Amino acid sequence: MLNRLCMVALLLGLSTVAQAEIDMTDCDPVPPPVPGSFGPFDYTDPVHRAKSPLVENAHFTPQVEALTRGQTGQAVMPDIQYTLTKYPNHPRALQSLIRLGMREKTDRPAGAARTVTCFLKRAVAFAPKDLVPRMLLARNLSLRGKDDEAMKVLKEAEELAPEDANLAYNMGLLYTDRKQYDKALTYAHKAYLAGFPLPGLRDRLKKAGQWTEPVPKPAEQTKPAQSVEQAKPATPTADADKVEAPVAPASADTGPTTAKPPVQ
Repeated sequence: MLNRLCMVALLLGLSTVAQAEIDMTDCDPVPPPVPGSFGPFDYTDPVHRAKSPLVENAHFTPQVEALTRGQTGQAVMPDIQYTLTKYPNHPRALQSLIRLGMREKTDRPAGAARTVTCFLKRAVAFAPKDLVPRMLLARNLSLRGKDDEAMKVLKEAEELAPEDANLAYNMGLLYTDRKQYDKALTYAHKAYLAGFPLPGLRDRLKKAGQWTEPVPKPAEQTKPAQSVEQAKPATPTADADKVEAPVAPASADTGPTTAKPPVQ
């Protein structure tokens, strides 16, 4: 199970790749914008993202993100849904939606117009250059026991962004969950040689007795190592009923795995 999917720049949703198709069977796409309407906006577009406080301050408040209570009512789903209507690829709103579905043990939380999986697919189709929704889709599939589908999503993303360290890290986590340690180690080395800051994958491989230190390529041996301070802050995915921290502590993604809830 991909229990600790860690997103570099998740708060900003800045990881981008080339366009790729996503299977939208049984899932309605995001409708095109209507002239004069507010949204839908691409969260990775700086001009569009500058308008996001108008939505976040009114709907995606800290209490909504924490799934504590809604902003416009007691339930959080209407506010999350409104946020995703205006910003379909809003990374933190998508992450909160995944956690809500896991907490309610269903792929369609109460009050949702569509399934969590559909919201994630809509985000991928709406902003195909944004890598973050693809990794969140893989996480949601894995949490629901669909590891093969999750790996398929990650492999498709890898074809589009073969050098992405964050993606390599997440693939290493999933291979570790599947006990395919040779592949997990390959992706771990790739992620850490590229400067990925979180130690969770390395720690898990050490615990399994499968870790070896990566050997830099000759052309890279003269490059200074990227420190955690130099790297972009990474936001780990928290357990289904916890709030994500803006910046991960050193061991934020090393905790015990949680059981996969049934899909209703």
